[in-house]
Amino acid sequence: MEEVDGVKVDVVDTVGAGDTVGAIVVEGIIKHSVHGLEGHVLNAVLHKAAIAAAITCSRAGAVPPRTHELIEAMDT
Repeated sequence: MEEVDGVKVDVVDTVGAGDTVGAIVVEGIIKHSVHGLEGHVLNAVLHKAAIAAAITCSRAGAVPPRTHELIEAMDT
């Protein structure tokens, strides 16, 4: 079982957070295959999903992050 920490954020709206996580996981499956999602690869995908969901929760409505927002957030 793989586990990652959540990301602190001032929550505005949680609508879309689960969909955002699901989208990042699907992206990981497409990129690495289901069998490739293990160990450090799975950890990286889940970490990216947690960051993306936090961004989604930081604003009103189900508005997931755009690619550049996610890249910037992952760099900090």
